[in-house]
Amino acid sequence: MTRKPNRRWTPSPPQQTLGTIALLVLGGFSIDVSGWTAILLAGDALPGIGPLEYSGTLLYVLSSAITSTIFIAAGSRLQTLRACPCIFYVAAVFILSGLALVEQALPRPMLLICFLLFAAGNTTLLFFWLELMTRFNSHIVAAIIVLSALTSSIAAAIPWASTHAAFTFFVTVAATLICLNRLDRALGKDSNPRDSRPLEVDKHVLIGTIAGLCLASMISGITQNLAFSSADSGAFYPGSSDLVTVALLAVILLSLGDVNLSTGVKIISSLTIGSLLLLLLPNALNYPAYVFASMSYGLLTGLGYYTAVLMAKTRAFSTPVVFGIMGAMLFSSSIVLFGLAVAGIDIADRSLIALLTLGYSLAAIWLLSDRGIDLLVTAKYSSAHSHGAAQGDLGPGVQAIAGKVGLTPRETDVLALASSGRSVPFMAEKLVLSENTVKSYLQKVYAKCGVHSRQELISLAEQAAVEAINNRNR
Repeated sequence: MTRKPNRRWTPSPPQQTLGTIALLVLGGFSIDVSGWTAILLAGDALPGIGPLEYSGTLLYVLSSAITSTIFIAAGSRLQTLRACPCIFYVAAVFILSGLALVEQALPRPMLLICFLLFAAGNTTLLFFWLELMTRFNSHIVAAIIVLSALTSSIAAAIPWASTHAAFTFFVTVAATLICLNRLDRALGKDSNPRDSRPLEVDKHVLIGTIAGLCLASMISGITQNLAFSSADSGAFYPGSSDLVTVALLAVILLSLGDVNLSTGVKIISSLTIGSLLLLLLPNALNYPAYVFASMSYGLLTGLGYYTAVLMAKTRAFSTPVVFGIMGAMLFSSSIVLFGLAVAGIDIADRSLIALLTLGYSLAAIWLLSDRGIDLLVTAKYSSAHSHGAAQGDLGPGVQAIAGKVGLTPRETDVLALASSGRSVPFMAEKLVLSENTVKSYLQKVYAKCGVHSRQELISLAEQAAVEAINNRNR
Protein backbone atom coordinates (compact mmCIF):
# COMPACT_ATOMS: atom_id res chain seq x y z
CA MET A 1 0.00 0.00 0.00
CA THR A 2 1.49 3.33 -1.08
CA ARG A 3 1.44 6.10 1.53
CA LYS A 4 -0.04 9.38 0.39
CA PRO A 5 2.42 12.24 0.18
CA ASN A 6 2.23 14.66 3.08
CA ARG A 7 1.45 17.93 1.31
CA ARG A 8 0.37 21.17 2.87
CA TRP A 9 -3.05 22.57 2.21
CA THR A 10 -2.57 25.80 0.31
CA PRO A 11 -5.49 28.24 0.42
CA SER A 12 -5.37 31.54 -1.43
CA PRO A 13 -2.82 33.71 0.40
CA PRO A 14 -3.79 37.19 1.64
CA GLN A 15 -2.16 40.29 0.29
CA GLN A 16 0.85 40.49 2.60
CA THR A 17 3.94 42.15 1.18
CA LEU A 18 7.31 42.47 2.82
CA GLY A 19 7.03 46.25 2.56
CA THR A 20 3.75 46.29 4.49
CA ILE A 21 5.22 44.10 7.22
CA ALA A 22 8.30 46.35 7.40
CA LEU A 23 6.04 49.40 7.86
CA LEU A 24 4.24 47.64 10.72
CA VAL A 25 7.57 46.86 12.41
CA LEU A 26 8.69 50.48 11.95
CA GLY A 27 5.37 51.71 13.31
CA GLY A 28 5.63 49.60 16.46
CA PHE A 29 9.25 50.66 16.95
CA SER A 30 8.38 54.36 16.53
CA ILE A 31 5.46 54.23 18.98
CA ASP A 32 7.66 52.69 21.67
CA VAL A 33 10.72 54.89 21.15
CA SER A 34 8.73 58.13 20.92
CA GLY A 35 7.19 57.20 24.29
CA TRP A 36 10.41 56.83 26.24
CA THR A 37 12.10 59.78 24.52
CA ALA A 38 9.13 61.95 25.54
CA ILE A 39 9.71 60.85 29.14
CA LEU A 40 13.39 61.78 28.82
CA LEU A 41 12.56 65.18 27.31
CA ALA A 42 10.03 65.97 30.01
CA GLY A 43 12.67 65.40 32.70
CA ASP A 44 12.48 67.95 35.49
CA ALA A 45 9.55 69.75 33.88
CA LEU A 46 7.18 67.19 35.38
CA PRO A 47 6.19 67.48 39.03
CA GLY A 48 7.42 64.90 41.54
CA ILE A 49 4.90 62.49 42.99
CA GLY A 50 5.53 61.59 46.62
CA PRO A 51 8.43 59.18 47.10
CA LEU A 52 8.44 57.97 43.49
CA GLU A 53 11.73 58.71 41.75
CA TYR A 54 10.62 58.37 38.15
CA SER A 55 7.37 60.34 37.98
CA GLY A 56 7.56 60.77 34.18
CA THR A 57 7.05 57.07 33.57
CA LEU A 58 4.25 56.90 36.14
CA LEU A 59 2.40 59.89 34.63
CA TYR A 60 2.76 58.44 31.12
CA VAL A 61 1.39 55.06 32.18
CA LEU A 62 -1.36 56.70 34.23
CA SER A 63 -2.53 58.64 31.16
CA SER A 64 -2.43 55.39 29.16
CA ALA A 65 -4.54 53.65 31.82
CA ILE A 66 -7.15 56.42 31.70
CA THR A 67 -7.21 56.27 27.89
CA SER A 68 -7.70 52.49 28.03
CA THR A 69 -10.59 52.92 30.47
CA ILE A 70 -12.27 55.38 28.08
CA PHE A 71 -12.01 52.85 25.26
CA ILE A 72 -13.56 50.15 27.45
CA ALA A 73 -16.46 52.45 28.39
CA ALA A 74 -17.17 53.89 24.94
CA GLY A 75 -15.61 51.34 22.58
CA SER A 76 -18.66 49.05 22.36
CA ARG A 77 -20.33 51.62 20.10
CA LEU A 78 -17.63 51.07 17.48
CA GLN A 79 -16.88 47.86 15.61
CA THR A 80 -13.30 48.95 14.90
CA LEU A 81 -11.09 51.97 15.47
CA ARG A 82 -10.52 52.33 11.74
CA ALA A 83 -14.27 52.69 11.19
CA CYS A 84 -13.99 56.18 12.72
CA PRO A 85 -11.16 58.10 10.98
CA CYS A 86 -11.45 61.04 13.38
CA ILE A 87 -9.93 58.86 16.15
CA PHE A 88 -6.65 58.71 14.23
CA TYR A 89 -6.59 62.45 13.57
CA VAL A 90 -7.39 63.36 17.18
CA ALA A 91 -4.61 61.02 18.35
CA ALA A 92 -2.26 62.66 15.82
CA VAL A 93 -3.03 66.11 17.25
CA PHE A 94 -2.43 64.79 20.76
CA ILE A 95 1.01 63.37 20.01
CA LEU A 96 2.00 66.51 18.12
CA SER A 97 1.29 68.44 21.31
CA GLY A 98 4.27 66.55 22.73
CA LEU A 99 6.54 68.69 20.56
CA ALA A 100 6.16 71.36 23.23
CA LEU A 101 8.38 69.20 25.44
CA VAL A 102 11.39 69.87 23.20
CA GLU A 103 11.75 73.61 23.88
CA GLN A 104 9.88 73.63 27.23
CA ALA A 105 8.93 77.28 26.68
CA LEU A 106 5.48 76.83 28.21
CA PRO A 107 4.66 77.00 31.93
CA ARG A 108 5.00 73.72 33.84
CA PRO A 109 1.23 73.11 34.11
CA MET A 110 0.90 73.45 30.32
CA LEU A 111 3.88 71.14 29.76
CA LEU A 112 2.24 68.58 32.03
CA ILE A 113 -1.00 68.79 30.02
CA CYS A 114 0.94 68.41 26.74
CA PHE A 115 2.76 65.39 28.14
CA LEU A 116 -0.46 63.72 29.28
CA LEU A 117 -2.11 64.42 25.92
CA PHE A 118 0.91 62.96 24.13
CA ALA A 119 0.69 59.80 26.25
CA ALA A 120 -3.04 59.44 25.49
CA GLY A 121 -2.46 59.96 21.77
CA ASN A 122 0.45 57.53 21.64
CA THR A 123 -1.63 54.88 23.43
CA THR A 124 -4.47 55.36 20.95
CA LEU A 125 -2.06 54.95 18.05
CA LEU A 126 -0.71 51.79 19.72
CA PHE A 127 -4.26 50.38 19.64
CA PHE A 128 -4.59 51.50 16.01
CA TRP A 129 -1.33 49.65 15.20
CA LEU A 130 -2.60 46.49 16.86
CA GLU A 131 -5.85 46.67 14.89
CA LEU A 132 -3.92 46.90 11.62
CA MET A 133 -2.23 43.61 12.51
CA THR A 134 -5.57 41.79 12.63
CA ARG A 135 -5.37 41.63 8.82
CA PHE A 136 -2.39 39.26 9.04
CA ASN A 137 -2.00 35.65 10.11
CA SER A 138 -0.88 34.97 13.67
CA HIS A 139 2.67 33.92 12.78
CA ILE A 140 3.30 37.23 11.00
CA VAL A 141 1.70 39.07 13.94
CA ALA A 142 4.12 37.30 16.32
CA ALA A 143 7.10 38.15 14.09
CA ILE A 144 6.07 41.84 13.90
CA ILE A 145 5.74 42.09 17.70
CA VAL A 146 9.11 40.41 18.26
CA LEU A 147 10.93 42.54 15.65
CA SER A 148 9.40 45.74 17.00
CA ALA A 149 10.52 44.83 20.52
CA LEU A 150 14.00 43.94 19.27
CA THR A 151 14.53 47.19 17.34
CA SER A 152 13.25 49.37 20.19
CA SER A 153 15.51 47.51 22.66
CA ILE A 154 18.51 48.14 20.41
CA ALA A 155 17.58 51.84 20.16
CA ALA A 156 17.28 52.11 23.96
CA ALA A 157 20.73 50.55 24.36
CA ILE A 158 22.38 53.09 22.02
CA PRO A 159 23.56 56.14 24.04
CA TRP A 160 23.23 58.44 21.03
CA ALA A 161 19.43 57.96 20.98
CA SER A 162 19.21 59.22 24.57
CA THR A 163 21.71 62.07 24.30
CA HIS A 164 19.94 63.29 21.14
CA ALA A 165 16.46 62.66 22.52
CA ALA A 166 14.91 65.67 20.76
CA PHE A 167 16.01 64.48 17.30
CA THR A 168 14.96 60.90 18.08
CA PHE A 169 11.58 62.16 19.27
CA PHE A 170 10.96 64.23 16.11
CA VAL A 171 11.88 61.34 13.81
CA THR A 172 9.87 58.67 15.61
CA VAL A 173 6.74 60.84 15.93
CA ALA A 174 6.87 61.57 12.20
CA ALA A 175 7.52 57.90 11.41
CA THR A 176 4.55 56.81 13.56
CA LEU A 177 2.10 59.08 11.76
CA ILE A 178 3.42 58.34 8.27
CA CYS A 179 3.57 54.55 8.76
CA LEU A 180 0.10 54.18 10.28
CA ASN A 181 -1.48 56.46 7.67
CA ARG A 182 0.18 54.56 4.81
CA LEU A 183 -0.80 51.21 6.28
CA ASP A 184 -4.41 52.29 6.78
CA ARG A 185 -4.63 53.24 3.12
CA ALA A 186 -2.76 50.17 1.85
CA LEU A 187 -4.71 47.57 3.81
CA GLY A 188 -8.12 49.04 3.05
CA LYS A 189 -11.21 48.79 5.21
CA ASP A 190 -12.29 45.52 6.75
CA SER A 191 -15.68 44.67 5.23
CA ASN A 192 -16.42 41.67 7.49
CA PRO A 193 -18.87 42.69 10.23
CA ARG A 194 -18.63 41.66 13.85
CA ASP A 195 -21.06 38.84 14.63
CA SER A 196 -23.76 39.90 17.10
CA ARG A 197 -24.81 36.35 18.06
CA PRO A 198 -24.27 35.24 21.66
CA LEU A 199 -20.94 33.60 22.41
CA GLU A 200 -20.61 30.00 23.48
CA VAL A 201 -18.22 30.66 26.36
CA ASP A 202 -18.20 30.18 30.08
CA LYS A 203 -18.53 33.82 31.14
CA HIS A 204 -17.30 33.13 34.66
CA VAL A 205 -14.08 31.58 33.31
CA LEU A 206 -13.66 34.42 30.79
CA ILE A 207 -14.18 37.19 33.35
CA GLY A 208 -12.01 35.38 35.89
CA THR A 209 -9.17 35.02 33.40
CA ILE A 210 -9.26 38.71 32.41
CA ALA A 211 -9.40 39.76 36.06
CA GLY A 212 -6.52 37.42 36.88
CA LEU A 213 -4.42 38.81 34.02
CA CYS A 214 -5.14 42.36 35.20
CA LEU A 215 -4.10 41.47 38.75
CA ALA A 216 -0.93 39.74 37.56
CA SER A 217 -0.01 42.68 35.32
CA MET A 218 -0.70 45.20 38.07
CA ILE A 219 1.59 43.42 40.52
CA SER A 220 4.25 42.92 37.85
CA GLY A 221 4.27 46.67 37.10
CA ILE A 222 4.34 47.62 40.78
CA THR A 223 7.21 45.19 41.36
CA GLN A 224 9.22 46.74 38.53
CA ASN A 225 8.80 50.25 39.96
CA LEU A 226 9.46 49.02 43.49
CA ALA A 227 12.70 47.30 42.45
CA PHE A 228 13.83 50.31 40.42
CA SER A 229 13.25 52.74 43.28
CA SER A 230 15.29 50.46 45.58
CA ALA A 231 18.18 49.82 43.18
CA ASP A 232 21.42 51.68 43.76
CA SER A 233 22.88 51.13 40.30
CA GLY A 234 21.99 50.11 36.78
CA ALA A 235 20.43 51.89 33.83
CA PHE A 236 16.68 52.34 33.60
CA TYR A 237 16.76 50.24 30.44
CA PRO A 238 19.18 47.36 31.14
CA GLY A 239 20.20 46.38 27.64
CA SER A 240 21.19 42.79 28.38
CA SER A 241 17.89 41.96 30.08
CA ASP A 242 15.96 43.56 27.21
CA LEU A 243 17.66 41.28 24.69
CA VAL A 244 17.00 38.21 26.84
CA THR A 245 13.37 39.31 27.12
CA VAL A 246 13.06 39.59 23.33
CA ALA A 247 14.66 36.15 22.92
CA LEU A 248 12.17 34.61 25.37
CA LEU A 249 9.30 36.42 23.65
CA ALA A 250 10.42 35.03 20.28
CA VAL A 251 10.50 31.48 21.66
CA ILE A 252 7.04 31.83 23.23
CA LEU A 253 5.30 33.45 20.27
CA LEU A 254 7.11 31.97 17.27
CA SER A 255 7.57 28.43 18.60
CA LEU A 256 4.42 27.91 20.65
CA GLY A 257 1.92 30.22 19.00
CA ASP A 258 -1.59 30.03 20.46
CA VAL A 259 -1.34 26.35 21.35
CA ASN A 260 0.24 27.09 24.71
CA LEU A 261 0.06 30.77 25.58
CA SER A 262 -0.16 29.73 29.22
CA THR A 263 3.51 28.72 29.05
CA GLY A 264 4.35 32.40 28.67
CA VAL A 265 2.15 33.25 31.66
CA LYS A 266 3.99 30.67 33.76
CA ILE A 267 7.37 32.19 32.82
CA ILE A 268 6.08 35.67 33.68
CA SER A 269 4.74 34.43 37.01
CA SER A 270 8.06 32.78 37.87
CA LEU A 271 10.07 35.93 37.06
CA THR A 272 7.81 38.22 39.08
CA ILE A 273 7.66 35.94 42.12
CA GLY A 274 11.46 35.55 41.88
CA SER A 275 11.85 39.34 41.84
CA LEU A 276 9.61 39.74 44.89
CA LEU A 277 11.48 37.04 46.79
CA LEU A 278 14.82 38.73 46.04
CA LEU A 279 13.44 41.94 47.52
CA LEU A 280 12.31 40.07 50.63
CA LEU A 281 15.79 38.71 51.39
CA PRO A 282 17.61 40.29 54.37
CA ASN A 283 20.27 41.71 52.07
CA ALA A 284 17.91 42.62 49.25
CA LEU A 285 19.34 42.10 45.76
CA ASN A 286 17.66 45.15 44.31
CA TYR A 287 19.19 45.37 40.86
CA PRO A 288 18.76 41.64 39.98
CA ALA A 289 15.20 41.97 41.28
CA TYR A 290 14.66 44.92 38.92
CA VAL A 291 16.07 42.95 35.98
CA PHE A 292 13.70 40.05 36.72
CA ALA A 293 10.74 42.42 37.07
CA SER A 294 11.65 44.22 33.81
CA MET A 295 11.84 40.93 31.94
CA SER A 296 8.51 39.86 33.40
CA TYR A 297 6.77 43.09 32.37
CA GLY A 298 8.38 43.04 28.91
CA LEU A 299 7.13 39.50 28.30
CA LEU A 300 3.70 40.41 29.60
CA THR A 301 3.53 43.37 27.21
CA GLY A 302 4.42 41.27 24.16
CA LEU A 303 2.08 38.48 25.19
CA GLY A 304 -0.68 41.02 25.86
CA TYR A 305 -0.30 42.51 22.37
CA TYR A 306 -0.40 39.08 20.74
CA THR A 307 -3.40 37.85 22.73
CA ALA A 308 -5.33 41.08 22.06
CA VAL A 309 -4.79 40.76 18.30
CA LEU A 310 -5.96 37.13 18.36
CA MET A 311 -9.04 38.15 20.35
CA ALA A 312 -9.79 40.92 17.84
CA LYS A 313 -9.37 38.45 14.95
CA THR A 314 -12.22 36.29 16.30
CA ARG A 315 -14.64 39.17 15.54
CA ALA A 316 -16.45 38.16 18.70
CA PHE A 317 -15.59 41.40 20.50
CA SER A 318 -15.41 45.09 19.64
CA THR A 319 -11.75 45.82 18.91
CA PRO A 320 -11.69 49.13 20.89
CA VAL A 321 -12.94 47.21 23.94
CA VAL A 322 -10.40 44.41 23.41
CA PHE A 323 -7.49 46.82 23.20
CA GLY A 324 -8.88 48.92 26.04
CA ILE A 325 -8.94 45.84 28.30
CA MET A 326 -5.39 45.00 27.23
CA GLY A 327 -4.27 48.55 28.02
CA ALA A 328 -6.00 48.49 31.40
CA MET A 329 -4.26 45.18 32.11
CA LEU A 330 -0.81 46.53 31.24
CA PHE A 331 -1.17 49.99 32.78
CA SER A 332 -3.32 49.34 35.87
CA SER A 333 -0.27 49.37 38.16
CA SER A 334 0.07 53.14 37.63
CA ILE A 335 -3.28 53.80 39.31
CA VAL A 336 -2.25 51.85 42.40
CA LEU A 337 1.20 53.47 42.48
CA PHE A 338 -0.32 56.93 42.09
CA GLY A 339 -2.68 56.28 44.99
CA LEU A 340 0.14 54.99 47.20
CA ALA A 341 2.36 57.95 46.29
CA VAL A 342 -0.35 60.53 47.00
CA ALA A 343 -1.06 58.81 50.33
CA GLY A 344 2.66 59.00 51.18
CA ILE A 345 3.02 55.22 51.60
CA ASP A 346 6.55 53.83 51.28
CA ILE A 347 6.36 51.39 48.37
CA ALA A 348 9.59 49.71 49.52
CA ASP A 349 7.97 48.59 52.77
CA ARG A 350 8.56 44.87 53.35
CA SER A 351 4.98 44.22 54.43
CA LEU A 352 3.81 45.59 51.08
CA ILE A 353 6.27 43.31 49.28
CA ALA A 354 4.97 40.32 51.22
CA LEU A 355 1.39 41.27 50.32
CA LEU A 356 2.33 41.58 46.65
CA THR A 357 4.02 38.16 46.75
CA LEU A 358 0.86 36.60 48.14
CA GLY A 359 -1.34 38.41 45.63
CA TYR A 360 0.76 37.41 42.66
CA SER A 361 0.95 33.81 43.83
CA LEU A 362 -2.85 33.66 43.94
CA ALA A 363 -3.08 35.26 40.49
CA ALA A 364 -0.52 32.80 39.11
CA ILE A 365 -2.50 29.83 40.44
CA TRP A 366 -5.60 31.33 38.85
CA LEU A 367 -3.84 31.62 35.51
CA LEU A 368 -1.98 28.31 35.35
CA SER A 369 -5.01 26.62 33.78
CA ASP A 370 -4.99 26.75 29.97
CA ARG A 371 -8.76 26.91 29.74
CA GLY A 372 -9.29 30.62 30.38
CA ILE A 373 -6.60 31.88 28.01
CA ASP A 374 -7.73 29.36 25.40
CA LEU A 375 -11.26 30.85 25.59
CA LEU A 376 -9.91 34.36 24.96
CA VAL A 377 -8.44 33.50 21.56
CA THR A 378 -10.95 30.89 20.35
CA ALA A 379 -14.32 32.46 21.16
CA LYS A 380 -17.06 30.65 19.28
CA TYR A 381 -20.68 31.55 18.51
CA SER A 382 -23.66 29.57 19.72
CA SER A 383 -24.48 28.33 16.20
CA ALA A 384 -21.79 25.70 16.80
CA HIS A 385 -23.31 24.77 20.14
CA SER A 386 -22.92 21.05 19.72
CA HIS A 387 -19.95 19.08 18.57
CA GLY A 388 -22.11 17.10 16.15
CA ALA A 389 -23.57 20.18 14.49
CA ALA A 390 -20.21 21.85 14.05
CA GLN A 391 -18.61 18.72 12.70
CA GLY A 392 -21.55 18.22 10.37
CA ASP A 393 -21.23 21.76 9.00
CA LEU A 394 -17.48 21.49 8.45
CA GLY A 395 -17.33 17.73 7.91
CA PRO A 396 -16.71 17.89 4.13
CA GLY A 397 -13.98 20.45 4.66
CA VAL A 398 -12.35 18.46 7.46
CA GLN A 399 -12.32 15.31 5.36
CA ALA A 400 -10.99 17.18 2.32
CA ILE A 401 -8.12 18.66 4.34
CA ALA A 402 -7.34 15.32 6.02
CA GLY A 403 -7.08 13.56 2.67
CA LYS A 404 -5.08 16.37 1.09
CA VAL A 405 -2.37 16.65 3.75
CA GLY A 406 -2.39 13.06 5.00
CA LEU A 407 -3.75 13.44 8.54
CA THR A 408 -3.97 10.37 10.76
CA PRO A 409 -7.41 9.43 12.16
CA ARG A 410 -6.58 10.94 15.55
CA GLU A 411 -5.25 14.14 13.93
CA THR A 412 -8.49 14.30 11.93
CA ASP A 413 -10.49 14.10 15.18
CA VAL A 414 -8.44 16.95 16.62
CA LEU A 415 -8.91 18.98 13.43
CA ALA A 416 -12.69 18.48 13.56
CA LEU A 417 -12.93 19.63 17.18
CA ALA A 418 -10.43 22.48 16.85
CA SER A 419 -12.11 23.86 13.72
CA SER A 420 -15.43 23.94 15.61
CA GLY A 421 -13.82 26.22 18.19
CA ARG A 422 -13.43 23.71 20.99
CA SER A 423 -10.88 24.35 23.73
CA VAL A 424 -7.94 22.09 24.52
CA PRO A 425 -9.50 20.85 27.81
CA PHE A 426 -12.74 20.00 25.96
CA MET A 427 -10.85 18.07 23.27
CA ALA A 428 -8.84 16.22 25.89
CA GLU A 429 -12.01 15.13 27.67
CA LYS A 430 -13.84 14.24 24.43
CA LEU A 431 -10.95 12.19 23.01
CA VAL A 432 -9.89 10.73 26.37
CA LEU A 433 -6.37 12.14 26.05
CA SER A 434 -4.16 14.33 28.19
CA GLU A 435 -4.07 18.05 27.38
CA ASN A 436 -0.36 17.83 26.47
CA THR A 437 -1.13 15.06 23.98
CA VAL A 438 -3.89 17.15 22.42
CA LYS A 439 -1.49 20.09 22.10
CA SER A 440 1.04 17.83 20.42
CA TYR A 441 -1.56 16.64 17.89
CA LEU A 442 -2.69 20.23 17.34
CA GLN A 443 0.88 21.32 16.58
CA LYS A 444 1.15 18.50 14.00
CA VAL A 445 -2.15 19.53 12.42
CA TYR A 446 -0.95 23.14 12.22
CA ALA A 447 2.31 22.07 10.57
CA LYS A 448 0.64 19.81 7.99
CA CYS A 449 -2.06 22.37 7.17
CA GLY A 450 0.43 25.24 6.93
CA VAL A 451 -1.32 27.42 9.54
CA HIS A 452 -0.13 28.94 12.81
CA SER A 453 -3.24 29.59 14.90
CA ARG A 454 -6.71 28.30 15.68
CA GLN A 455 -8.39 31.13 13.80
CA GLU A 456 -6.46 30.27 10.64
CA LEU A 457 -7.41 26.62 11.08
CA ILE A 458 -11.10 27.50 11.44
CA SER A 459 -10.96 29.72 8.33
CA LEU A 460 -9.21 26.95 6.43
CA ALA A 461 -11.85 24.37 7.38
CA GLU A 462 -14.68 26.74 6.44
CA GLN A 463 -13.07 27.48 3.08
CA ALA A 464 -12.47 23.78 2.39
CA ALA A 465 -16.09 22.97 3.35
CA VAL A 466 -17.44 25.55 0.89
CA GLU A 467 -15.18 24.22 -1.88
CA ALA A 468 -16.18 20.62 -1.15
CA ILE A 469 -19.91 21.47 -1.24
CA ASN A 470 -19.53 23.44 -4.47
CA ASN A 471 -17.66 20.56 -6.10
CA ARG A 472 -20.36 18.13 -5.00
CA ASN A 473 -23.13 20.29 -6.51
CA ARG A 474 -21.48 20.63 -9.91
